[in-house]
Amino acid sequence: MSPEVAETQAAVSDVVRQALDRQADWAGLASAGLLSLPVPEEHGGEGLGLPEVAVLLREVGSRAGELPVWETLCCGALVLAAAGSDDQQRRVLPGVATGEVILTPAVREAGAGIPEVPETTFAAGRLTGRKIGVTYAEEATALLVPAQDGDRVVVALVDPSSDGVTLLPSPTSRGAAEHTVVLDGAEAEILPGVDAATHLRRLAVAGLCVMAARLTVREAM
Repeated sequence: MSPEVAETQAAVSDVVRQALDRQADWAGLASAGLLSLPVPEEHGGEGLGLPEVAVLLREVGSRAGELPVWETLCCGALVLAAAGSDDQQRRVLPGVATGEVILTPAVREAGAGIPEVPETTFAAGRLTGRKIGVTYAEEATALLVPAQDGDRVVVALVDPSSDGVTLLPSPTSRGAAEHTVVLDGAEAEILPGVDAATHLRRLAVAGLCVMAARLTVREAM
């Protein structure tokens, strides 16, 4: 790790702790400017990356409980910053920075984890399929959905309140709300960037590893 990255992470950690001491919720993170970390500067953010978001994931996970940091920042904003069109970024990312927009990934197919080839399909601007274990589906402004489009895997943005999307509550052992998302010809738009699905998969796994490592530390104490 370079000294510059280490210094930035330390600064982020200090700001996160101070913010959570004052107000340990989503509004508190927004008012402290922490939701703007992965948002490019031209859209009102800091233009930082996964190392800084990982610090936020660790601190929030240990002190604030359930907040959609992994979903919105790690899987949402970082992916949009890397693979979204200029118009998509302009429409979505400023709201992430202010806390008005929540994003969440819908990556899990029935019987699979984060698949290389999803059963959900995208054709003629519409999604068809089923995703399970989706967190913050009801609160989200948009879902990021990997789908098969011919011979390639794309990531599509879809409004969970739109026609063709049904949210089915599913019980979880940890008590947090999750949904099965049924997509029946739901209107969607794809992220045009190269390897958007790879970006989403890698960032999702990396963020989950950060969260799991923090959980292990907490359980051992």
